[in-house]
Amino acid sequence: MSADFGLFVLRVVLGVVVAAHGLQKFGFLKGYGLKGITQGFKSMGFWPAEFWAPLIAVVETAGSALMILGLGGPIVPGLIAADLAVAAIVVHWPKGFWVTDGGIEFVSLISGAGVALIFAGYGRWSLDSAFGINYASWLRPVWAVLMLVGVVLALASRSLRASSPAPTA
Repeated sequence: MSADFGLFVLRVVLGVVVAAHGLQKFGFLKGYGLKGITQGFKSMGFWPAEFWAPLIAVVETAGSALMILGLGGPIVPGLIAADLAVAAIVVHWPKGFWVTDGGIEFVSLISGAGVALIFAGYGRWSLDSAFGINYASWLRPVWAVLMLVGVVLALASRSLRASSPAPTA
C-alpha cells in the first residue's frame, strides 16, 4: 500500500506542476499563449515551430490531466519526460545546474520523475488499475527508447532549421 500511495503522490504532484506549465502555453497563469510560445520555439530554432508548440502544450496539459487520473501509463509520463528533457538540453543546460540561474535543476527532476513512472507504473490508486488496464511488459522499455528517439528528433529539427538556407525575398 505504501508504494501505491507514493506513486499516487508522485503522479499528482508531477501532474499538477506540468499541467500549470502547459496551461501557460495556452495563455493562462501569466503565460504567453500559443502565439508567444510558437514564436519562442522559432527563436530556439525548432522547426516547424507551428507543430512543436501546440504539441507540447497539449502534452503538458492533457497529458498531465491523464497522469493525475492515472490513465495512460507509461505513455503519458514518457511524453512528459521527453518534453522536459528537450527543455533541459535546449533552454536550461547552457545556464548551469541551479534553477536560480535558470539551470537544469528543476526540469531534470521533472523529466526523471517521468522516467521513473514509465517503469514503476501508476500503482493501484489509478484509473488504469481500477479499469483493469495492463500494459505489456515489453512496452515500458520500448516506449522509453521511443521517447529517447523523440528527443533526438526534436533536437535534430533545430539542426535541420539551422542548416537550411534562409528564405529569399
